[in-house]
Amino acid sequence: MRIDLKAAVLGLGALAVCPGVTAAGFGLAELIQLGQALPDAQTQGDISKKDTRASLKLNNGREFTISSPDGQTSLANLIKSDRVTLDIDGNTVDFSTTAASLETGYDKGDQAAVYSISSVVDSRPLTLSWVGAPDSLASANRLSATLNGQPVTLVLPEGQTLDDFKGSTPITLLDANGNPLVDGQSLKALSSKRLLRLAARLGMLDTDMALRGAQKQAMAQNFGILSSQIDSAMQPGRASTPSQGQRFAAGRGFNVWVASEASDLEGRANTTAYDGDGKAAFVGLDWKHNGWLLGLAAGHSSVDITTRNQVARVDLGGDVIAPYAAVAVDDGRWVFDAVGLYQSLDGRSRNRYLDGDVNLDGERWGARGSTTYYLPRLARWQIGVTAGGAYLNDKLQGRYLGTQSDYGVELGELFGGFKLGYDLPHGQLYASALHYHNITAHVDSRVNLIEEDDPSREQLKLGLSHELGPRWNVDFAGVAVVGSSDTRYRKLQATLAYRL
Repeated sequence: MRIDLKAAVLGLGALAVCPGVTAAGFGLAELIQLGQALPDAQTQGDISKKDTRASLKLNNGREFTISSPDGQTSLANLIKSDRVTLDIDGNTVDFSTTAASLETGYDKGDQAAVYSISSVVDSRPLTLSWVGAPDSLASANRLSATLNGQPVTLVLPEGQTLDDFKGSTPITLLDANGNPLVDGQSLKALSSKRLLRLAARLGMLDTDMALRGAQKQAMAQNFGILSSQIDSAMQPGRASTPSQGQRFAAGRGFNVWVASEASDLEGRANTTAYDGDGKAAFVGLDWKHNGWLLGLAAGHSSVDITTRNQVARVDLGGDVIAPYAAVAVDDGRWVFDAVGLYQSLDGRSRNRYLDGDVNLDGERWGARGSTTYYLPRLARWQIGVTAGGAYLNDKLQGRYLGTQSDYGVELGELFGGFKLGYDLPHGQLYASALHYHNITAHVDSRVNLIEEDDPSREQLKLGLSHELGPRWNVDFAGVAVVGSSDTRYRKLQATLAYRL
C-alpha cells in the first residue's frame, strides 16, 4: 500500500499549522487569513487590479504566491464570484462560499456564511468547510467544521485561538457524536500509526477504501472465470475414450470458448461498507496435448461500487489479457496450473464532498497458481482437493484538481478446498467449496487502514456442464460467498465452448 507517511496524516494537517504536513501547504488558521486577504490582493504593494499574480504575507509572516490558473483573468475579477479556483504556491485550490462572493463575504467579515476549500493534501483530496464570521473565527478557541463530509469539532485550551494555534498545541478533537478522537494531545505528539487511524476515521481514505473493495472483487472476478476454464479442460475423463463434445474430459486438440459473468457485490473496507455490481466477458483459445494445456484469454471486466450513504462511488475496469497453462501427471491425478494477468485500468472515483471526480488510470498485474489432487473415481463421482495462491498489483494513478497521486495497492491470497463432480449422461453436475485467506497484512500492515478485520471468505460454487452436440459444450454456474466476510458476492457465469 503506497501511501506516503507524510501523506498519512492527510487532512489532519488542515487542523494545525504543522511543518511538513499541511493542507495544500498551509494550515487552517492560514487558510482563514488567506481568505481574508484575498479581496485585498490587488492593493498590496504596487499591484494593479489587472494583475493575475500577487504575493500575500499573513500574520505569521508566511508569504504565498497566488495566481490566476489561466494567467489572463485578474485576481480582482476572480474573487467577485462565490466560487473560484486559484493557483497557490503551485497547488490548485478551490474556494467557495454561500455569501454573494468571496469579496463580499470577507468585506462583511462580521456576517456568518459557509466557506469551503478543496485541494490535495500530500496526495489525497481534501474538502474543508466551516460556518462563521471571518472576523471572529480566527480569534475563537473552538471550531466546528466538516472534513471530507465528516463533522468534527476542534477545541483549543483556554486562552488559545486559531490565530496562534500550532501543531504543538494540545487539542481536543470531537466526532459528530461528541466522542473524543484526540483528547488533550497535540497532533505532533501522535504516532504515525495513530494519525493514520485518525485519518481513516475522518474520511481521508474513502477513495482508498473503495478501491480496495473493487480490487478484492476483481481478484475473484478475473481469476474465477479463468480457473473455471482450466478445471473444465483438466479434470480426469469419465471414460477411457471420452466423446468429442465432452470438453471437461477432452483428451487433446484445440478449444475456443466465450464466457461472461454478472455479479452482485457487497463488503466492507475498514470504516465503510459498500455494494455494487460487476461485469466480465472473455474469449479464449486453448490447446491440450499429452496432459499439457496452453491457452490465452482476452476480454473486459469492470467493477462499480458505492460506499455507505453514497459517500463515494468507484467504477474501475479495462481490457484484460491472460495466458494460462496446466499440466496433469500420474494419469491425471495431479494437476498443476498457472495464470498470468494484465489489465489496463480506467475509471473514476466520485465523492460527494469533493469538487470533482478523481480520474483513475493505470494497470493491473496478477498471477494465480494452484495444485489439485483428484481421488480415484468412485462410480460417477469425481473428487479433487486443491490449494494455491493469487496475487494482484494495481499500479493506479488518480488525478484531482490537476494533481496526480499514487493509489496503487497490492493484494495476496491463499486458498484451499475441494471440488466435486457427478457425471450425467450428456454432461456433468459439479460443485466446489473454497476457503480464501487474505495475507497482504502479513507483509504490509498498513493495509489494515483500508481493510476490515475479516480477511477470510468461504466460496461455494454449483454448476452444470452439458453437451449440445458433437463439438459444442455449454456451462452454467452460480457462485456465492457464505458466512461472514469483508468480501461478498453472488455471481452467474455462462460459458460456450467449441472443440476444433
